[in-house]
Amino acid sequence: MENTRLNFKFTTLPNATGTIANIFIHGYSAGHHLEDRRLLINSISASMRNCVNIFVFWNSSHYSRFGLLSRGVIFAASRVHPAAALATVAADRAIHFTKIRSRANALGKDFFSHLGEYLRERHPEVSRLNLVGHSLGGRLLAHALMTPPLLKEHRFEIGDAMFMGAAVEVTPYQTLMLKQRIEGRLINAYSPKDDTLMLNIGEDSLGRRRVDGFMNWPMTDVKENFGHTDYWPNLTEVLSHTCFAGFGKDQIMTYENGLEAAEKDPIAKDVYLYSLLRQTPDDVQNEATKHLKTSDWTSISNEERDLPRAFTREFQLLSGHFLVNTFRGSGITYTQALDSLADHFDLSGTWHRCGSVIEAEEMIISTAFRHAFSSDHPMALSLSECIDEMSQQDYFRQIDALAKQLTVASYFNRADESVEEPTPNTVKSTSVAPLEASSFQPSLLWKVMADLQAASDKLTRVATNARTALKPAYSALIPAIAVLYYARRRLGDEQLM
Repeated sequence: MENTRLNFKFTTLPNATGTIANIFIHGYSAGHHLEDRRLLINSISASMRNCVNIFVFWNSSHYSRFGLLSRGVIFAASRVHPAAALATVAADRAIHFTKIRSRANALGKDFFSHLGEYLRERHPEVSRLNLVGHSLGGRLLAHALMTPPLLKEHRFEIGDAMFMGAAVEVTPYQTLMLKQRIEGRLINAYSPKDDTLMLNIGEDSLGRRRVDGFMNWPMTDVKENFGHTDYWPNLTEVLSHTCFAGFGKDQIMTYENGLEAAEKDPIAKDVYLYSLLRQTPDDVQNEATKHLKTSDWTSISNEERDLPRAFTREFQLLSGHFLVNTFRGSGITYTQALDSLADHFDLSGTWHRCGSVIEAEEMIISTAFRHAFSSDHPMALSLSECIDEMSQQDYFRQIDALAKQLTVASYFNRADESVEEPTPNTVKSTSVAPLEASSFQPSLLWKVMADLQAASDKLTRVATNARTALKPAYSALIPAIAVLYYARRRLGDEQLM
């Protein structure tokens, strides 16, 4: 059975206050990487900052992700005829959507259990919820509200429940059930121009039509050709138009994660990097710059008047496809750089759990230590605990050791490899009793399988680490990110998390 808890990531926006929480749930193919998650979060207006705003990320996959079996079938079809390949891709994506649609049904049944646990731990003062679900997120929300034990198990009451472009069909009986579960209004934000919902085969989607029992708000009143992807970019107008609870209609502002950047150039807008560096002590800035300058593709001089700006410029150019960046004269944002490193380390299966920049940094750094040294290295097992227990000098010494392991030269100096771990070795040695004859063969088989798995894991780590070393940018970016992670934790500004 699928562990539904691993499929949810609850992220509270900065400046959370009050007893009312607004819960936002995305749909299919959304929130699949860090940059997309930040864009979704930034769509929430500053006029709602008098509440607790929580974005729920769930494992909704992405239409561009093809498994090994899918790729094999498509390749085989392409050898027959290009049209056969196109038909196979269409059929495969239809099956993929159906799978995620079923996942939304299943996750909805456990949604309030996990949300309630999160609220009790992080926001025990919250007593009332307002809910927003988009596309398959609306489907997840509908199944959550129709779960019978809802009112008995949880002490919070539900105000407004809004479905935006919802990819779900509801019967009159289900509509009545939904209305009985909430104290506020049942809102249907829909658009007859939403052609994307026509792909929800077999159902007459709520997001394309008026439905009796709902307060129906046509989004064509907001924008003439309002489509499926217009809800999040126009969320302020949608919430204002529907008079959604908790929204200050007279305070419409653009929310840029709580940071109102006066400048609009690519460097100043990269708040998770540039704004962080501007508040970082000089010695920490210099440490991050030291690692970034190990790449021959950077050009930071020792006489930079504005080191944060120079660092941000060079980091953006070095990230992602740095040759393409150099050719066009502009790079990518910090969150996009983290996404590219997640792809490099093949973290797609767990990346959706990172709802903030600092969580993404921690996952990348821990993974880098695991590949560079071993899976039981303390910095790979519990980076946050290690960093809390060591001095700045000791932490930077560990990053220096990591940086050495990420270079091609390290493969010619393995004999001299010696790394002092940050904490004492906690692996306990256990005595092994002689094997009895009756248990010899199963135990031997188990040992062989364990050795093979260990060898496979080691080969994977070595291969990934070799690819990191051969990438001229990554051996400089990863240690620099580790220093930035340290600065972000020490600063403790939730606006920059």
